[in-house]
Amino acid sequence: MVIISNFDPKKFLIFSKKLLEINNPKPIEAFHRSAISRAYYSVFLFAREKIDFKDNRIIEHTKHDVHKQVAMASIMFDPDLYDDFLELRDSRVDSDYHFSNANNEQERYFEKEEDPNLKTTAENCIGMADDIIGRIEEAV
Repeated sequence: MVIISNFDPKKFLIFSKKLLEINNPKPIEAFHRSAISRAYYSVFLFAREKIDFKDNRIIEHTKHDVHKQVAMASIMFDPDLYDDFLELRDSRVDSDYHFSNANNEQERYFEKEEDPNLKTTAENCIGMADDIIGRIEEAV
């Protein structure tokens, strides 16, 4: 099954970059977490689209492991993409599901200082997403 969309997955990467730009001067954790997630989904959707274009029988879109399928199939473009893809996915999972141990929601989102590494992680994920998409574009 091929999913055809007029949406360009690279727009998620542009959105990630914008989230970091508007996140100054006071960091907002949700912006950084969203930037990481959108960077990953730009790669996932872009790679899935290119894999489908090359051979629409490789990925079973309705299976629960579609993310792993895309990561594994991405090696058709570059043998190193699998590890990079999984590293980016791990960062996305951390950003979407692993939160601080703040006592309450208000403390977590408004009073507690953000993990200083989160912005760096977001910047690294955006750079990695740019790189992965570039390598896929070169290969197709």
